[in-house]
Amino acid sequence: MRKITVIGICFLLAMAMNVNAQVPLFDQSFTGGVVTRSFSPEVSSADSSGVQWDFSFPEGSTIIKAYLIAGRQGDAPPLDIKLNAFRVRFDDLTQVTPSFTSEFYGDSVRLDGSVAKVAAVHVADITTIVRPETDGMYLSIPSQSIVSRRYSDFTLFVAYAHPDLEPIHSTVVLNSQSFSQPTLDYTIPLNKYACGDVAFGFSAGYVCNNTFDKVSVHAN
Repeated sequence: MRKITVIGICFLLAMAMNVNAQVPLFDQSFTGGVVTRSFSPEVSSADSSGVQWDFSFPEGSTIIKAYLIAGRQGDAPPLDIKLNAFRVRFDDLTQVTPSFTSEFYGDSVRLDGSVAKVAAVHVADITTIVRPETDGMYLSIPSQSIVSRRYSDFTLFVAYAHPDLEPIHSTVVLNSQSFSQPTLDYTIPLNKYACGDVAFGFSAGYVCNNTFDKVSVHAN
């Protein structure tokens, strides 16, 4: 039986305006599986933080693609994080979505006094870091500014092949539309795949707002 996995990475946690609804990141059929993990550091603290992501791959697996995805709030400076002993940098070169206006916690005053209300999603290709023998990873995030001008959420995505597993199709899209709308619509062309089980996964952060911090998912 063919299985279909759709991972909706819903970044940023803030509201965006006048941008494309979604940005495709990964869309591939293969025999194997996927691993995803997410972490959001405390938004009200400037302290360094970290998390242990526990996972493993079946013996004989091959890594197809691995990404570390980060949501950026405001005009944040480059950030160097660590995955185990490997350094991963987020900066202008890793931005993959259009910059968009952020209504919550995106304001940041530049050195020239102007205000930047920008947000975006960044992606680092870490395929060479994640290996079939990898047994979990520790994500270490250094000190950042509080609330804005920071990278607020991190998601790991790994697609791996294994000859003894079932065929699947995995699709990853990055959100870049306004969270101020009552409904966010994503289009995944499932009709191009053979019939089978379908799973949806969402990685969404928070803005410490009682009105907008909630998620309800419906699929037609």
